[in-house]
Amino acid sequence: MRISSEWRRRLLRVFLISIVLCALAGLVGILELRLTRYDEAIVVTAALLAGASLLAFAGVFTVDRGQWAWVGIAGLIGTAITFSVTLVLLWISFRPPPIVGPLPGSHFRDVLEIGSGTSWTITVWLCYIGLLSVARLQRGLAWARRWTVVVSVLLVGVILYSAWTQPDYPQWRYIFQAIGVLSLLLACGTIAVPVFHHMSKMKQRECLRTTSVRVALTCPRCSTTQEVAIGGSRCNQCNLQITLEIEEEQCAKCGYLLYKLESGRCPECGTPFVNPVVPA
Repeated sequence: MRISSEWRRRLLRVFLISIVLCALAGLVGILELRLTRYDEAIVVTAALLAGASLLAFAGVFTVDRGQWAWVGIAGLIGTAITFSVTLVLLWISFRPPPIVGPLPGSHFRDVLEIGSGTSWTITVWLCYIGLLSVARLQRGLAWARRWTVVVSVLLVGVILYSAWTQPDYPQWRYIFQAIGVLSLLLACGTIAVPVFHHMSKMKQRECLRTTSVRVALTCPRCSTTQEVAIGGSRCNQCNLQITLEIEEEQCAKCGYLLYKLESGRCPECGTPFVNPVVPA
């Protein structure tokens, strides 16, 4: 599933505009100009819009290039629903009490706040998992992504459990320690996955460069037919310097090298291609 780059540019523009609005509001605060309740609501709305646009961009990027496109779609749906509900709750809370009337009880407000936080947490987690799926890892390195996903699930579970159960101090101490350990492991996995992605790309390029390939051609100067190796060489007859480069066919979606593949489908992402490379 391909999404035009125009949508990505629009989301980035919305993100930048929201950041500018937040910066202007901060400038007003620094200059000690008074902000009304509606001004504060506009500032918070701009901050929410910036976060939602960034999450939407991650979801669009996942749908466009990730292996788990359904995660990106779920992230986009979650972003739209979460942003809309949070925006409604925000403006209701910022309206003057005479217009709103009596506000709900404290317990009901706590449930709404926890529910909104839960929705944002799950949406951020979906977008994070989607970005992990963009990495192209060799089979020997794919364990890093799997374990990172497992750690992220545990971390989200612990955070949501602590938010909904409101544990007492002794239990909260263990929960805080668990969150710290899982956050550290998640940070390590977040760094390891893109590093392994780069290593996988390097191994693919090295495999292509070290493959012994010779091509039969005719020297343009002396018309001598001969076989030359990939790279730099010279004509056996007239000593003409010849440089031969081959651009290997790659998968249009994930960039996987299609060298010596007999099937018409990419083994990494399953995308079909027209002309499979048949080994000599």
